[in-house]
Amino acid sequence: MTVKEAAVRWSLCEGTIRKYCNNDQIVDAHKIGNRWIIPDSAINPNKLKRIISKDKVIEFNTNWDKTNKAYKSIFPKRHIAYPDSIQKWVIINFFDPSLKPGKKPYDFEGNIELKSTTTKNGQSHFSKTQKDCKRIIHFSIFDNQIKIVELSIADVKKINKRVSAKSFSTCLDDYHSKSTKILKLNLLTLEIII
Repeated sequence: MTVKEAAVRWSLCEGTIRKYCNNDQIVDAHKIGNRWIIPDSAINPNKLKRIISKDKVIEFNTNWDKTNKAYKSIFPKRHIAYPDSIQKWVIINFFDPSLKPGKKPYDFEGNIELKSTTTKNGQSHFSKTQKDCKRIIHFSIFDNQIKIVELSIADVKKINKRVSAKSFSTCLDDYHSKSTKILKLNLLTLEIII
């Protein structure tokens, strides 16, 4: 799409869109001659709360990890939540760049739900309004590792069926064996772990 089309889609002025392109804030935007071309799947940088660089996320992760460890030394059964906006940034930049932030009750457009845990075998809650998930992505942080797992279609259907009856919590780690896509990243460097 053009700068003008992005400005209309995101309700921003064209100058702001050009600024985002010049600052590499729109993933895969590129210039042909003196015109910017923006992928149709591009995400408005404002939707990601202006987290714009890998370095800033690495810096945040390092501080979050230190603070969380200090907090757990005082309260062993508790943790500090890892922000949703950064989870979405990591998922879009490393796992599936086609995703676009959605509206409640789903995290991404197309009834795609993001669930996260920061403890081994942690519980994820599903409310009755989330009974029509098309995809479920599990984002977990444990032992300085980010693990992103997309649940199988069969498991998503099982969860949808269960949640249509009533809200419930489940350990999504139990669904990883049939997963369709798995990515592991080092929390402190954002390097892929093979």
